[in-house]
Amino acid sequence: MSKLFVTSASGHVGTPLNPAWVEENFKKYGIDTVFLCLTGVDELFTACKFCSSIIRSGCVKHLIYLSACGNLMPEVCFP
Repeated sequence: MSKLFVTSASGHVGTPLNPAWVEENFKKYGIDTVFLCLTGVDELFTACKFCSSIIRSGCVKHLIYLSACGNLMPEVCFP
């Protein structure tokens, strides 16, 4: 599990792994564009949570998503 924490402009600390916190900040600050670049073992789950938050917020119009999943080599990770 990731231990990533982010501080919003208001000083409120939360985690991008918490979709409710992400959605709240999208709405609160009227975020209309998201640049998402994730890596790590929980990238897929975090990306899904972000996408869910984006849809529920209703204010995000543009998503730029860079993924490292293309670098995954199953034969190395799962012999």
